[in-house]
Amino acid sequence: MKKLFVFILMGLFLGLGITSIYAANLSASDLIDQVKNATEVQRVDLANQNIGTKIKASGTVSEVRPYNAFNETKDTGSMYYQVITEVQNTANSNPYQVSFFFKDKTEAEKINKGQAIDLEGTIIKIFDTRLWMALWIFEGDFTAADKDMFAGEGSLPDIQKID
Repeated sequence: MKKLFVFILMGLFLGLGITSIYAANLSASDLIDQVKNATEVQRVDLANQNIGTKIKASGTVSEVRPYNAFNETKDTGSMYYQVITEVQNTANSNPYQVSFFFKDKTEAEKINKGQAIDLEGTIIKIFDTRLWMALWIFEGDFTAADKDMFAGEGSLPDIQKID
């Protein structure tokens, strides 16, 4: 009986471990496919489940520009640097574009138009532009002040809320 209990317990931990490994390795493309195929209500839930998690994304840089974030509710703003990739397609042919946000101007200045990038960061927004899905990823430490600028109530565009 003890062996059976240990065997079941080991199976449970192994199953949970595999599930958490899969969740941690969700690709940007897979996430976009999930969001694109969801209803509006499901999209908000998916966004709320994934906002604040780490994800790795890649693409070819189409532009690097200053981005002046603003939170209407708190009437505050902050300067960031947006690295925008060219629109690409998922395996299911859903078009999407990734934007990486940097707080440090010197880091953003190192990136060139046409350069292939492959970065990991914190998901801050997922939304549908109607032409393609947009995935916004924050590079570096995502502080409470950054959360107010991108994910807080009053931040733009705002399709989901984070507590």
